Amino acid sequence: MFLAHKFKHLNTSRWCTRSQNFCRTQKNVTREETKFRKSVDLYSKILGLYPNLTGVDILGKDKDMIVKMKYSKVNLTNYLPTFHSKLYSMNFDKKISQKICDTQVEQIDSSIIQIFDHDNQKFVFKRKDQDSVSIERYDENGYQETYELGGCGAPYNDAVFGGISFNQDHTKIVFIAEDKNIPSYESYFSTNSQENTPNSVPLYKKWKYNDLDSTQKNNFGETLTNKKHPVIVVYDLAHKKIKVLDIQKLYKEGTLQPNIFDSTFPAHPIFDESGEGIIFHGYHLPIDRLGLNFALNRPTKLYYLKKHDLEEERSDSNESGEAEKAKPQYDVEILTKDSYFSGFAKFSSDYKYLSYFCVKEKFHTHMTAVGLNAIKNFGKKTQNQYQVVKRDYEMNDKFSGIYGYHHLFSQANFIKGTYKFMVSTTNQGKEIIILVDVEDKTVKILNNPDMTTNDSMDILKISKEVAFINSSSVSEPTSSYILTNFDEENPTWTKIGQSYGKSDFFDKIRAKIKIDTLSTFEGATGQFIRVQDHQNEIFEDIDTNKRPTILILHGGPHAYYPYNRFIQDNLLWLSLGYNLFVANYRGSLGFGLKFSDQLSGNAYNLDVADCLDLFSQCLTTFKEEIDDTKLGIYGGSHGGYLTCSIISHPEWINKFSAACIWNPVTAMHSAMVFSDLPDWFYSVACNKPHTWIMDQEDIIKMYEKSPISRLSNIQTPSLFIIGGDDRRCPDMQGIYFWRGLKSLGVDTDLHYYPNDGHSVPSIAEGIDAKVNLLRWWSKYL
Repeated sequence: MFLAHKFKHLNTSRWCTRSQNFCRTQKNVTREETKFRKSVDLYSKILGLYPNLTGVDILGKDKDMIVKMKYSKVNLTNYLPTFHSKLYSMNFDKKISQKICDTQVEQIDSSIIQIFDHDNQKFVFKRKDQDSVSIERYDENGYQETYELGGCGAPYNDAVFGGISFNQDHTKIVFIAEDKNIPSYESYFSTNSQENTPNSVPLYKKWKYNDLDSTQKNNFGETLTNKKHPVIVVYDLAHKKIKVLDIQKLYKEGTLQPNIFDSTFPAHPIFDESGEGIIFHGYHLPIDRLGLNFALNRPTKLYYLKKHDLEEERSDSNESGEAEKAKPQYDVEILTKDSYFSGFAKFSSDYKYLSYFCVKEKFHTHMTAVGLNAIKNFGKKTQNQYQVVKRDYEMNDKFSGIYGYHHLFSQANFIKGTYKFMVSTTNQGKEIIILVDVEDKTVKILNNPDMTTNDSMDILKISKEVAFINSSSVSEPTSSYILTNFDEENPTWTKIGQSYGKSDFFDKIRAKIKIDTLSTFEGATGQFIRVQDHQNEIFEDIDTNKRPTILILHGGPHAYYPYNRFIQDNLLWLSLGYNLFVANYRGSLGFGLKFSDQLSGNAYNLDVADCLDLFSQCLTTFKEEIDDTKLGIYGGSHGGYLTCSIISHPEWINKFSAACIWNPVTAMHSAMVFSDLPDWFYSVACNKPHTWIMDQEDIIKMYEKSPISRLSNIQTPSLFIIGGDDRRCPDMQGIYFWRGLKSLGVDTDLHYYPNDGHSVPSIAEGIDAKVNLLRWWSKYL
């Protein structure tokens, strides 16, 4: 019953869904269908005009270089991505950027696992067969050679576990990969059950699916479901030799001594100055694997493996006269013994400083503010460890601290030839980039001279002396810049180019977008975003004085809504004549540590109160621009929890005309059992760390704070978007709530995508979900 829509192409004149008959004849077109057709037409145009920037390659050197910008679009005839690249010649002295060519690549080699760019070279990881991985190396002259990696599985290359890292002379690489030697399952009754083969499960463990040594290993949760057993892989490019370091196995063999924990999973390895030692951080998960993505609250230490390439030494001969091999003893040092979380280590180009993000105190929120620490003269007798950027800033400070998730921390790095460390973070609802001098401990917020101080910026890539930056605002699509001359007071910004096309209609929309900010006494903020069209130039069929308004609630909860970033969905909804109101409630990041920590134990009490307070202000302040009979509300994850909580709130039962709910939490006490992030529920509901032993008091608290306890209040027509493979917010949370609304006679619909996770990332399914949101808004707003 809950099957995702199947469709072959987007046809704006005839669009079918399973629950509503939009395939009416031209003679019987309703206002609802006309609006829906317009919505889909604009959506298809936006997807074509505003591609996603996926990466950058550097093809030249020094002051003159060729830059290759890579983009992706969705082909709406077959729902396959099309890949574009634009070549630009750059001259930094003259601040000149000139486009050379624009190409399109329809097909991508399916055997490619990952592609890494380094020092004008490209390393392409390919899967030759199920058990074989190779690396092809390319430079500016094309293909050079192939390396066979027979001893490891697929490389990870993600923000949680890291990518590829080189030693100082570029002769070795290190990365995290999946263990190739995970035993295969074998039935107790199989004909080979008595054989002691290396890839079979020991007989006494054949039915122990939960045992960490069994074949049925758990994974690391949302977006990491294909990753179960990470190992460190070192490959010597010069001698074509591979070394696989299985931390779990070495610990159990007693060869990692003395400073490492059991059930420590390595991530983000880098070489030391000698190229013999490896620094990495390890996630400590002693009971079982849990979700790691968007969850920094795992005990995480920084380790130093002082020599990775140890040979087994022969001992004295045994009684038979045969020489025995002694297992090598690896010397491991914990660099951050006194910290609860520390990781994402990076060296300055001269190896004088080692930086890393750090939280000394134990915390149970899934995200928090982090400090930036450094070790000066790493590995030397004069080694000195100190704090560069503190964690705790006040909310009214110009700079509120470093926040972010794995993808922001993994992109941060030193600028070559300097001791300046660049990192993206959020600050007061805006995305900013800071430049930290680790020597004098100063923090500088970078400002794009081409845009306002409220534009949104993030790091695309840091390569040697240059940094590639994306910059946008709510009305200005993404443009890319190269930053150079970091030794001066202000770096030089050179615009590479624009990724988007021209459109008279959307250009008019963007020119008339206006933002007003509202706030509460407690510090929560919200932005009212709309298109001011007083002369009725754009929205000929809409009352331009009063329009439908959608309240948008971010997930997390320890996340944020970047109100001034260019977002395709926002432009679409604004182009359809909807006003938008976005909120950053208590618990959001970028407003000071105290602000984000306040939500612990106060879910429903503070976050819901802030959202309703802000939206009430908006309805009163801008009553001449808002049609209060056509209010929508939309949120996913914790935003879905808030949406369900608000439409069931006794004072807001009849206020909203429609709700769209994306993978929500509706019953904390049951979601906790199945979620890859069970500690989230204990934190926001009970203000305590996660425990595997539940008690009645905690269950009652979770139930009372859950929308399921007020389900019978709801009268708002509600659409649910559910990913069947969601590891964070289990699918039955939304399905059960949908069933409850149906039993109450509330108009409700559910679209189920069985193979998709939390964000419904698949292209066809993701587009289908967005189109169904448009259908729901068209029907009720």
